[in-house]
Amino acid sequence: MKLIHFSDTHLGFNDLDIINEQGINQREADVYDAFMQVIEQIKAIKPDYIIHTGDLFHRTHPSNFTFTKYTQDLANLVLRIAISKTLSELSGANSVGFLAFDEVFGSQDENRRMEILEVFHTIKEQYRQIFLISHEMEIKEIFERVVEL
Repeated sequence: MKLIHFSDTHLGFNDLDIINEQGINQREADVYDAFMQVIEQIKAIKPDYIIHTGDLFHRTHPSNFTFTKYTQDLANLVLRIAISKTLSELSGANSVGFLAFDEVFGSQDENRRMEILEVFHTIKEQYRQIFLISHEMEIKEIFERVVEL
C-alpha cells in the first residue's frame, strides 16, 4: 500500500517583500511551486491513498477566490474533496477510498457546522472511510464511530 500525506500547504502565503520576474511575490511563487512538486510526485508514485491535512490556504479569504465568508468553509471542504478526487485520477487510482480532514469545523456557528456535517453525510457512501479530526466535542454524537484521545 502506498500513502502520500501532505499538510499545511498555505497556498497564498506571501510574507516576503520580493517580487519575481513574473510580478508575483517570490514567497507565494515558492509555495505554489512546492505544491506543484507534490502534485507531480503524486502523479509519479500513484498512491493508494492521498491525505491532505492542515491549512490548504494561508488566509481566511484567499485572494484567488471571490466567495463570501458564508460559503468559504463549505467551498474549502468541497475543494479538498475535489483535489483528492483529481489527484487520485491523475495518479491512475480507480477511486479515493479514504478522506481525512483536520479541524474543518473551525469557529463556525451551529448552522454552519451542521451544513458541513451535511456535506459529509451526502458523500459518505462514496468512500470507505472519512476521518475527521476535531476538538468540537458536540459533533461526536452525530457519528457512528468515535475515537477519543
